[in-house]
Amino acid sequence: MLDLSHNSFNGSMPECLTSRSSSIRVLDIGGNKLTGSISNTIPSSCNLRFLNLNGNLLEGTIPKSLVNCQNLEVLNLGNNMLSDRFPCFLWNISTLRVLILRSNKFHGPIECQHNTGIWKMLHIVDLASNNFTGTLPKALLKSWKAMVGDEGEAQQKSGNLFFDMYDFHHSVRYKDALAGFS
Repeated sequence: MLDLSHNSFNGSMPECLTSRSSSIRVLDIGGNKLTGSISNTIPSSCNLRFLNLNGNLLEGTIPKSLVNCQNLEVLNLGNNMLSDRFPCFLWNISTLRVLILRSNKFHGPIECQHNTGIWKMLHIVDLASNNFTGTLPKALLKSWKAMVGDEGEAQQKSGNLFFDMYDFHHSVRYKDALAGFS
């Protein structure tokens, strides 16, 4: 585990942080002032389960070598200046549970015509405050099985957050509920 979050680190993101991801399971450098792009040097032996780069000043695109992280469960790239179309290649990471791309400069439709993967474990998707356009792809939304389920079953599996999907006249609506803890 390497947690360098919420400091005042600046400058480019060191390439060694991604190139050595085979020996790190948790990498949290969110809440800093890192600039530049995310290096495309993530090795095929990547063991990351949690990657948080949220709240920096990162630009460019999401590196395609990120698909080497086949155990990745949480990917938080929110609140940066990343710019690209929807990163369809992330579908090849079937273990994703949380995907946060909010507040970047992503654009275009949210569709992946040559998609071969599926996010059956995905619980949270945050694409807010980008510039996505077009229609919401119904087939994509329905493929997020972890958000959809029977009344009690899905709630128990996801723990705190429960999404229920309804299909009325071909429009998709979501009902969410948050569990409280004492």
